[in-house]
Amino acid sequence: MTAAITTFVISSILFIGFAFVVQVEQKNARRLVGERLRASLDRGVQKSGAELRRRWRHVMRYVVQLGWYYGIHSLLRGILKVLISIYSFFEHMFERNRLRTKQLRQELKRHIHKSHLTEMAEHKAETSLSPEEQEQLKKQKLEDNH
Repeated sequence: MTAAITTFVISSILFIGFAFVVQVEQKNARRLVGERLRASLDRGVQKSGAELRRRWRHVMRYVVQLGWYYGIHSLLRGILKVLISIYSFFEHMFERNRLRTKQLRQELKRHIHKSHLTEMAEHKAETSLSPEEQEQLKKQKLEDNH
């Protein structure tokens, strides 16, 4: 407990001392103690601050730029997915249309082969006389006419 109180008392005295020195320096507009050392430390702190700000701007610019690129990438990916789905839809429609056209052509061929003229030709071929029967019928007609 005494170490904590001692530390607190020493810290308080140092703080009050520094506050007094800073107040006197601000009033006189010049430093009282360690002018060169403190000026050199001020320059070092200013350089470090400037470097830190420069790096922070770089990091923030990089983060914003990277976020922008990822956003554009996501947007383009979404557009690409929509285009792919539209393309797939039309490709499926064309494929269905092609198959339906093929079926219609086959139906048309069957219809052409089974028209009434085709049926008449088939009937004629089925009921026609053989060449011997045709010769015999021809002879019979010629004999009947004379």
